[in-house]
Amino acid sequence: MLKNSNLFLNAFLKLCVVTKKINVSVMAAQVSLDTGYLSRIFNNQFQLRKERNLYKICRYLGLDVDLLLETHDDFERFCERFKTAFYYCQSDVHQMYLELLEYGKVFEGRSPYYIQVMLLRLMYETEVKKSYSYVLLNSLMRIVTSLPRSARLLVWTYCVLADIQFTDFERPGRKNAFHEAVQLVDSDSNIRGRLYYFGLSYFRKYDRPQYMKKCYRKAQDSFLETRNLIMLEKLNMKYSGLLRAYGYMQKALQNDLALLHEFDHHEYQFRNVEILYNNIAWTYMLLHEFPKAVDYYRLTIQTLQDNEIYFNLAYCLYRLDQKAEALECIRLGRLANSYGEYVYLLLEWLEAMINRKYSKKSYGILHKILKVYGTHLDVIVKDMLQIEIVNYLYYNGDYFSALEACIPLLSRTVYTPNELMIHETEDDLEKKISGRKRGSSKN
Repeated sequence: MLKNSNLFLNAFLKLCVVTKKINVSVMAAQVSLDTGYLSRIFNNQFQLRKERNLYKICRYLGLDVDLLLETHDDFERFCERFKTAFYYCQSDVHQMYLELLEYGKVFEGRSPYYIQVMLLRLMYETEVKKSYSYVLLNSLMRIVTSLPRSARLLVWTYCVLADIQFTDFERPGRKNAFHEAVQLVDSDSNIRGRLYYFGLSYFRKYDRPQYMKKCYRKAQDSFLETRNLIMLEKLNMKYSGLLRAYGYMQKALQNDLALLHEFDHHEYQFRNVEILYNNIAWTYMLLHEFPKAVDYYRLTIQTLQDNEIYFNLAYCLYRLDQKAEALECIRLGRLANSYGEYVYLLLEWLEAMINRKYSKKSYGILHKILKVYGTHLDVIVKDMLQIEIVNYLYYNGDYFSALEACIPLLSRTVYTPNELMIHETEDDLEKKISGRKRGSSKN
């Protein structure tokens, strides 16, 4: 009777078969075993028990049985340490990844432990390195049915992430990776948390917001169960970002403030509190609550300083008629690191607005930003610029052009830190345009 505790033995044998492009029927005839028996072994439908059968299979595949059955307690302990470091976002995982690659050189083509190397590589390379190895993922997909349940969950979970991140990702067998993973979620709470965390972006990509709240709750439950505070922080910030993207500004704000309160109340260590401050400030800014936005931007710039944050703070101060402070923020923004090159032009535009409201210079800068950077701008920024163009035209009495420029903005809900100066109804504005035309004709 064969004694082997490695859960990946059958999967490794199948990997050798598919890698070498071996025909199972031909192999069965050569080793005097039933084709159905071999297929069930390779698909992990039952364990290989008879030692003589293993020797037959290994001889055909060119494998050393002793190496195949050898246990490596040091590597098994390493795997547990690696997974802990990975799941809890510990910095030493990067050095451990290099060690993992060395283990891979030892086990490749020789030991079932190589499957574990592949699984850990898939996790790290997809989530941390954000790189897509078609060969690695394709190899795992070809043996996925042979893997233990928790390993299958892991593979399908990282298929979900690959689908989100990489435009050249090919869905395996046209299957829905999220659906496949959900069937296995009871097997590992750490991976379950990751699956539902990725699910937020997955359903955002496919524009199915009705599933995002469910993913958020389930991911939250998993991270609470495993006491994974770093992932809880990332989860809540991601969820708030998605709420903002769908226009739920108040809900996003409530979520961010609740997260801040929760971490303060329990004295948890925040990794990215300045990003949370920035998100809260930005949401207040979109809600036109400029005094509160200023408070949180001042907290943000204590540790996070780039030209966009200085622009946002300067804009809020400008709206509060604190022009001297706004100009100082513009000066600092020009010296700060660049979030985006277009922001330097936004700073120039705001300075022009402070010096002379809706001057030709300010108008020219708006058009320059749209011409040079328009295709790369965030929707909110682009809408803000379009509104300022409408406002320039209206402020300077070109009501007809203002109305024309305004029409694309009226067909949808717009969230920006600024607002249209036009308060008349379309009919009233038409009358104003007609009146201006009559006045011009008399002259």
